[in-house]
Amino acid sequence: MKVGICIVLYDDLHHLKRLASALNALTHKNQSIYFLDNSTTGIHRTTMQTLFPLANEVLGSQNFGFAAGNNLLAQKAIAEGCEAIWILNPDMAPMPDSLSELVKELVFNNKAAATGPIVCYGGTEDNPKIQLAGVKADFESQKKTNLAADTFLSSFDAIKPFKTESLNGGSVLIRSQWVSARNLFEEKYFMYNDEIDLMRRMHESNYEVMVCPQAIVFHYHDWSINNASAHCRMYFYMTRNKYLYWLKFGNYLQSVKELIKDIFLFPIIARFCYKMAGFRLIKFYYLGVLYGCLGKSGKVDLRF
Repeated sequence: MKVGICIVLYDDLHHLKRLASALNALTHKNQSIYFLDNSTTGIHRTTMQTLFPLANEVLGSQNFGFAAGNNLLAQKAIAEGCEAIWILNPDMAPMPDSLSELVKELVFNNKAAATGPIVCYGGTEDNPKIQLAGVKADFESQKKTNLAADTFLSSFDAIKPFKTESLNGGSVLIRSQWVSARNLFEEKYFMYNDEIDLMRRMHESNYEVMVCPQAIVFHYHDWSINNASAHCRMYFYMTRNKYLYWLKFGNYLQSVKELIKDIFLFPIIARFCYKMAGFRLIKFYYLGVLYGCLGKSGKVDLRF
């Protein structure tokens, strides 16, 4: 099975050497890399061309975001014969056998539209700590629970692939046949919350979503308070997009319930935001609520 590895870049120079080392070690060699630089300065191009001389660049004149960027990459990869699309964020580092395990499940399970790995925290390689092993998701409320979160990989006893409601959107292998018949990511979200919309549509189409426990990917996201701008951007889009999701699927009652919670739980939410990234995050969280309720979609003209 030929795989198109799709990588959307924005502010990721510091991740690229580690990513290159991981991808060069993959045991599944029937693959091609496709990348798009969302930074308007093209700061990643030279490094990508050096580290991945055979990679295919999709040129863009603007910041397409995660959703539209990956849609463009997927379209090119499928047009060039890729039978599966691996959406892979640049802050991910897969273990050598990870792609082989994900592909194996798609090959032998015709009902599977997508497969995902166990995602572990970066920096815990000597004693891997799990961020998630699939996601339990309620597609109406959008309540999500990361399975096996904060447990050590050595204590995780699943061996065979198992079903789940959702996966981490930063590392997910998707059957091209499914993509060709439908849209991949909902572009109105721009970034964040993309995967629950995608997984909902997969389930409604009677396809399975699987976790492959023999596939391991390390996630090197910076959760520290020093990364305040990234936190503000993330929580703005996550908060806005949960409302856009309910509007899209006509779940207005749930939207109203969540708005009431966001208003009356302000002290709790504000305290959480302050601890995460300071007062700025409180502002952007509630701007997300406002923009979502007003149905403002796509990229926003805000400085985070």
